Amino acid sequence: MSLVSAGYRQMIIKPHIVGDVTSASASIKTARGMVSSGWEKTDDVLTLEVSIPVNSQAKVSIPKMGLEDITILEGGKTIWKSGSYISGLAGITNPSESTQYITFNLASGSYSFKLSGTLKKPLIKYSNLEVSKSVRLGESFKVSATIENLSSYNLLPEVKLCCDITINSKVVPLESGESRKVTFSTKLAKDGDHKVSIGSLSPKNVNIRKA
Repeated sequence: MSLVSAGYRQMIIKPHIVGDVTSASASIKTARGMVSSGWEKTDDVLTLEVSIPVNSQAKVSIPKMGLEDITILEGGKTIWKSGSYISGLAGITNPSESTQYITFNLASGSYSFKLSGTLKKPLIKYSNLEVSKSVRLGESFKVSATIENLSSYNLLPEVKLCCDITINSKVVPLESGESRKVTFSTKLAKDGDHKVSIGSLSPKNVNIRKA
């Protein structure tokens, strides 16, 4: 929450959903009354509760969470569907949509929003696979690659390390447009040649030689 004009006559409520956080809330006591906001999410549903005190207004932005075919309900009534605002509820005006948010102006009162939609297929690019060509049997060795989030929203992809079969994985938080080097440390119990890869990259060969 942030202040636009003195005395909390106008304010902005714009939740930022990051990482694996699934809920958050905040409230501020003002001379006009209590301002509060709280959200909770699953993979494809976000609920947002907002309370605006008397003689105040707020611009409230609801995160799209990377969803498409979005529907928004307020108090059980549909106010947004198929990319368009559905008018009829008092106190809600000036709808707009950006890449990551759908925004409304709210008059004083309490509101309960529910946003739902369809998960987009995440766009992740893998590159720069690095692995040692030869390692002694029983020794640990590192495998790394660069992953990049090409989506317009934040992701929590599970990145998998494969050595003939999937043997390890980790969840890597990625903001929109962010790239990051991911490194695994592993060891193999059998000598000989093995195919090693990360994610969708073509495997590279590593030779595990006897000591």
